[in-house]
Parts: sequence; C-alpha cells; structure tokens
Amino acid sequence: MRDENARLALENEELQAQVALEKRRRQHVEATLERVTAFWRVAEEDVTAKIKELDEIKKSKDGDQDGESGNRVSQ
Repeated sequence: MRDENARLALENEELQAQVALEKRRRQHVEATLERVTAFWRVAEEDVTAKIKELDEIKKSKDGDQDGESGNRVSQ
C-alpha cells in the first residue's frame, strides 16, 4: 500500500510539473501572438494609409491630365 501511495505521489508530482510547463508554454505563445498581432495591425494600418495616399495621387494626376487635355483642345 505504501509503495502504491509513493508511486501515486510521484506520478502526481510529475503531472503537476507537466501542467506548470504547459502553462508557461501557453503564456509564451499568447505573448508571441500578441506581439505578432500588434505588428500586423500596424503594418495593415500603414498599408491602408499608403493605398489611400496612392489613390489620392492617382486622382490628382487624372485631374491634371484632364485639365491639360482641356487646355490643348481650347488652344
């Protein structure tokens, strides 16, 4: 009976150590996920801003070209 109790106590300690290790791993993964998510969020915001900027440049160039062709026609 004592041998069985000792074996169960040892098994319990091993399981507790495994649980603690898995908790640390999970915390590490969650922290990594937070960092990666923050990075991609900022990258997405930057890309969105650049797309808007390019759209504005294209619109202004299209407007300039329309104005130029109008000037040529009126000359």
